[in-house]
Amino acid sequence: PLRFAFLAGVQSARTRADLKQPELADVAYEVVLGKFPKAKDLDKLLDEWALMNLRAERFERSDEIFKMLIEKTPNSPLVDNARLSLAESDYVASKLLEAKKVFQELSTSPKSDEGVKERAMFQLIEILTEQRAWADLLQQTDTFLKSFPNSKYGSTVSFRRSEALTSTDKFAEAETLLADLLKAKDDSTVADTLWFPRVWVLLAECHVRQKNYDKVVETVEGFRTWDPKNERLYEAEEVLGRAYKNQRQWDESRAAFERSLGHPAAKGTETAAKSQLMIAETYWLQENWKKAQENYLKVYFNYPRYPEWQAPALFQAGLCDEKLGDPEQAAKTYKELITKFRSSKFKDQAQERWEKLNRPSS
Repeated sequence: PLRFAFLAGVQSARTRADLKQPELADVAYEVVLGKFPKAKDLDKLLDEWALMNLRAERFERSDEIFKMLIEKTPNSPLVDNARLSLAESDYVASKLLEAKKVFQELSTSPKSDEGVKERAMFQLIEILTEQRAWADLLQQTDTFLKSFPNSKYGSTVSFRRSEALTSTDKFAEAETLLADLLKAKDDSTVADTLWFPRVWVLLAECHVRQKNYDKVVETVEGFRTWDPKNERLYEAEEVLGRAYKNQRQWDESRAAFERSLGHPAAKGTETAAKSQLMIAETYWLQENWKKAQENYLKVYFNYPRYPEWQAPALFQAGLCDEKLGDPEQAAKTYKELITKFRSSKFKDQAQERWEKLNRPSS
């Protein structure tokens, strides 16, 4: 009779779950476990209960039950799955250090099954990407791709690896990976991911850094053709602008930077600040001091979120003052930089220029 009562209780909980009644199903599971706290296959029942809540997006409740599974059945082979789910909850809650520690343990533990190892290592890679821990990311992505060559996460991991390679100036290796990823541009399972448009941008970056300027043009044009309204297109236009600038094609360069600045998604971004600075640089290189200064000051006044771009822009604006024969204004500009950007590497340069301008003439 007890066995029948247990099975009836479990079936009642499952029926409620099938009927999309998670609150009632949760109560039914709790009643069963209250009556049969030492039931056979307790770990499996707890796992089933937790997963029901997880599928119903009752995340706090599923976490409670996974913790119960770990506490009540610590030697169960399902503990690694429970720990994985709890770590993912920590990750979502931005508890990166706690989540990272567990993902590291699960990805290498002999107690973890292959599915848990794969998922844990993938999540670890995502955290390392957020932390911009490029050296560790290169190591983990290499291990992942060798350990799980047919993983459903393979394309994403390859992209994360290409980000790390690009960020560590390994452009030739990154180019190979990115060109391979780009072959999937007509495969919606890959091309519809949030990161895929960045493949075009990073590939263009690899080309410009290797001075393959024709390939930069080809890549950006390909991006425009693939999705002319893509929100990441402004980043590619900025790369194209640098390619033209490096070839001293000033008009083409400024046109590309202006397209980047004019894109709706670019407003207020670091890329916009950089594009504005690059426009100023083109005028500087043409010795058009007035236009250069005008655009340097746009960086200074319009992009307060990016002091790393404001400081060099203000320094260059001071140099423009000097070129325009206004040393008094130049001294004021340098003083403003010295006061506002105390930790910038341009502070010392501004200090040197200011002292020179204020030195008594012999």
